[in-house]
Amino acid sequence: MTDAFPCESHSPPRTAENHTNVDLRLDHEGGIFASIPASVGKRTETPSGAIIDASRPAGSMSFRSNAEFATVMLAPSIGMQSAFASDRVETFDARIGTLIINPAGIDRFLRWDSEKKNVSIAFAQRAYAELAAAELDGATWELRPPAFGHVDVNALRLARVLSGELAGTSINALHIESLLIVLGVHLIRKYSSAKRNPSKPAMTGLSAASAKRVVAYMREHLAKDISVAELAREAQLSRGHFLRAFARSFGVAPHQYLLNLRLLAAEDLLLGTDHPIAEVAYESGFSSQSHLTSVMKRFRQVTPARLRHTR
Repeated sequence: MTDAFPCESHSPPRTAENHTNVDLRLDHEGGIFASIPASVGKRTETPSGAIIDASRPAGSMSFRSNAEFATVMLAPSIGMQSAFASDRVETFDARIGTLIINPAGIDRFLRWDSEKKNVSIAFAQRAYAELAAAELDGATWELRPPAFGHVDVNALRLARVLSGELAGTSINALHIESLLIVLGVHLIRKYSSAKRNPSKPAMTGLSAASAKRVVAYMREHLAKDISVAELAREAQLSRGHFLRAFARSFGVAPHQYLLNLRLLAAEDLLLGTDHPIAEVAYESGFSSQSHLTSVMKRFRQVTPARLRHTR
């Protein structure tokens, strides 16, 4: 595949060391990033898409994705080379915050001469189509990648938060999915060929009935991973609109509200039962006793054991 990308005259061909051919497909066993080696970085997948916090040595890569795919640079890479389809290779300096957008179904080539650190996000097609339908005017649209080397400060801010979430000992799936949706909406609004529909009414908060259904759903499913799609269905809104409406109604994001509900449930169990602390953690939606302890210390300034001793 590399031969399809001729080098510029001022940049002679180099040995394709550490070259990888990747086909990012949603139907791959193991998820969107199944074809990328686990050594590249920590990753997770949600109903809206997948993210990988990548760190790779100097090398090159040819790939095609059947899903919309974006990369945000977390460290600079001087003299990076890239090409779309059979276009000529372009050389550019990828500064921190450089955003590279890869539309679905397009062959891409990348080459870098130093360690490359970035967050990469692939969006599930159905979820991305839903975001586009809610945000845009018209059924047909396509992403328009920015020029090579383009820096997007908003995308960098979201990418850094996503990277921080993946670096933690316990992944907050609802928070990560929410961030993916916010980033997806940002890309659609700023880099899409379609225009936003000015006739769409301004987004308000959740109705009282919707808010009641959403909170009841959270309480009922505290011990399981809850997705943005599930909560949006309860509110009868698209995912992007739900996130904005929830924040307007409650003043916090859904993952923050859910975390507080879980802490309240854990406190009730610690004070009202003799269940082991590990069991309390799982019953209230935390991944482990240590996860509950770290979250409780952070937000309540007390450990589960010390709280129980106050009975």
